[in-house]
Amino acid sequence: MHRPHVTVALLLAFAAGCGARVTEPLPEIGATEFAPLPQYALWWQMAESCSGLTRNMAEIRWLTDPSSARRTVEGSADTVVGEWYSGTSSIVLTREYLNDPGVVRHEMLHALLRNAGHPAATFRDACGGYVVCGGSCAGAVGATPASTVTARKVEVDSLAVTQSIRSGLGWFALVVEARNARSYPVWVRLQPFPGRTDVAATFGYASGQNSHQNEITGDSMSFAPGETKRFVFDLMADQYVVDNGSRKIRGFFNAVKLPELIVP
Repeated sequence: MHRPHVTVALLLAFAAGCGARVTEPLPEIGATEFAPLPQYALWWQMAESCSGLTRNMAEIRWLTDPSSARRTVEGSADTVVGEWYSGTSSIVLTREYLNDPGVVRHEMLHALLRNAGHPAATFRDACGGYVVCGGSCAGAVGATPASTVTARKVEVDSLAVTQSIRSGLGWFALVVEARNARSYPVWVRLQPFPGRTDVAATFGYASGQNSHQNEITGDSMSFAPGETKRFVFDLMADQYVVDNGSRKIRGFFNAVKLPELIVP
């Protein structure tokens, strides 16, 4: 029995992607239906916002595989962690990824698009950072071309760095963006960690007591003309307050520190 218009979210080296097709009918994978988790409403709103698309989330059936097993896709090194079924408006998630915002929003984006493909304008550009796009998805959207070695070098504080908070039931998302507003490509000089000239922080957030940051090897990052890079920090509000002793949070990009915000 063939199942039309199925997309599969894939895990490759622990990076979820999408794009394979499977042929077994929905009941044969042993999935069971569940009520959407409370934070799905927030994550759905975020997928709608980045994509510019709207749909009633109540139309979606949510199912999970109780075995928690990742299934290998025939002819691929990818393994399945989530699927969207257009024919039944269903999203099936492996149990261990029910709470993974990047994977869940990836499948939500398929449901909003009502499309099995991975258009780069949506998955990479508009919703990059909101959704996980590795494996087959990354191969489909491609990477933004790196600046040439002769591109102008600029300081990190010349970028437009912004932050915003999206909040829902028990969760919130801190979205930090860095944009090259120029009409030409650049290499952005990043300040290194003290005593470690080979490593530089990129996107992160800080409270009064703690900080969390991503990092890259090297001292510069390529930005295409008009390109926005983005990272979304999905956090549980109560746990954040317990861990940090405060409702204050501020994002940063390398040496550019943003003002404090209050966690809702």
